[in-house]
Amino acid sequence: MELDLYTVRHWHCRLGHPSSSRLHDVTICNMASGMPYIPLLNTMCGHCQAGKQIRERFPKSNNHQAIKPLKLLHIDLCGPLPISSLGRSNYISVIVDDCT
Repeated sequence: MELDLYTVRHWHCRLGHPSSSRLHDVTICNMASGMPYIPLLNTMCGHCQAGKQIRERFPKSNNHQAIKPLKLLHIDLCGPLPISSLGRSNYISVIVDDCT
């Protein structure tokens, strides 16, 4: 019986994304009723690849604070806002000086 890649992926997802060797073992031991024989294949789905990614840590803050005004500014722009201001503006700009 010819087995297509769709069937392998279907059973891989249905059984909770096991490794290809584990999926092969399930078919050999007849652990799932109605499951066809799946040979040992080296395939990986996108969900498994995403699950194996690691998140890198953020660098520790260096606690550098500006010692002179206007040397380090933190600027944020927000909008468009659902309600306009009295001057009919729909955006807000926030500027924070790190020194003051």
